Amino acid sequence: MQRLTIFILMLSSSLASAISEVNYDQVYQQEVMPFFKSQAEWGKFQTPDGITISHVFYQHPEPVADVVILPGWTEAGQKYAELIFDLYQFKFNIHLLEWRGQGYSERISSHPERTHVTTYEEYVIDLDTFLKTVVKPRAEGRRIVGIAHSMGANITSIYLSKGKSILDKVVFSSPMLDIKTAPYPEWVAWLIARVMELMGQGDSFLPGHGPFVKEDVVNISTRSETRYWKTVNYKAQNPETITNGASFSWLRSSLEATWYMKRNAHLITVPVLMLQAGDDFYVDTEGQDMVCKNAKNCFKIVFPSAFHEVYNDGDLVRSKAVKETVEFILDHF
Repeated sequence: MQRLTIFILMLSSSLASAISEVNYDQVYQQEVMPFFKSQAEWGKFQTPDGITISHVFYQHPEPVADVVILPGWTEAGQKYAELIFDLYQFKFNIHLLEWRGQGYSERISSHPERTHVTTYEEYVIDLDTFLKTVVKPRAEGRRIVGIAHSMGANITSIYLSKGKSILDKVVFSSPMLDIKTAPYPEWVAWLIARVMELMGQGDSFLPGHGPFVKEDVVNISTRSETRYWKTVNYKAQNPETITNGASFSWLRSSLEATWYMKRNAHLITVPVLMLQAGDDFYVDTEGQDMVCKNAKNCFKIVFPSAFHEVYNDGDLVRSKAVKETVEFILDHF
């Protein structure tokens, strides 16, 4: 009976997109947000280094797997409301982690909207603690699959490289494995950030970064204006969730994290599905190609016209991304 159920779910995954951009705002407010708010079980835990981390859980009455959503840079949980709504239809329990400094998690920087870490090991602590103390006990022996976007994928890849992963397989969406630092090459950007740290400015905003101002926002993240502005409007209405810029220390540690992964991709042994955006304004694809090639079991799907946020793109790209994700989670059950 379980195999029949899974087979039916895989057939239905061709209709994986929850709602269309046609009448999107109306359906989103009437169906997605009520589900996101009413079914959410918010919680907090403390990491071994003393940081309070926020997370949210969606319990399915008949779960076949547990999915862990690991957001990208500056992202709060609400940004994944539509994806959570989608995945829940396939009988998945869903866990979402808000990294330190983001969403409702404890702020690290002296400015509440600034992303700041001195090493990505701090983020790995968030993930490792979350998986061990929150996710695994609730999974009750079911498969645990990570869905990690951008910065979240970089963090997750570092975690996976260390072995003894609680995650059985992972999906990387536009993983941040190379950072676009134009007009400077990466090593120059790293050097500038390091010099600023030595001058006592490691926790200062990068040039061009600063507090959120809705009127200054420009969409280079997704080809779906409807989905993009949904997130922007939510941020404007919920300022306590906003993270909007990065520090010099965050840039330096982020570059070091991408370099680490390109050297150590061969240490990733769990199955990986990589969703690559072909028209990405934030990250270069060379690092993604290198990591996927050298990881032990990585399959890549390219969306040539997609911007950075594949799960937040137009209907055609997004539907395929969700469909491939669902099939990857259910494959070889």
